Amino acid sequence: MCGTAPEGGTVPLTAPAGNVFTSVTFASYGTPNGSSEAYTIGSCPAANSVSVVQGLIIGNNSASIP
Repeated sequence: MCGTAPEGGTVPLTAPAGNVFTSVTFASYGTPNGSSEAYTIGSCPAANSVSVVQGLIIGNNSASIP
């Protein structure tokens, strides 16, 4: 599952009913390269992007990622 938002936007993510998010494989508060499910680190990434998103979504069925 993936999503994008412009600067200052929000990405709403919802797991299938009865499931919760258990991992985050990629996150970038920057400008990633590539496209959905094939992103790579691009310009101006934040070093803590994955840990920020993990804190918002792990164990939840849905979250809005700022």
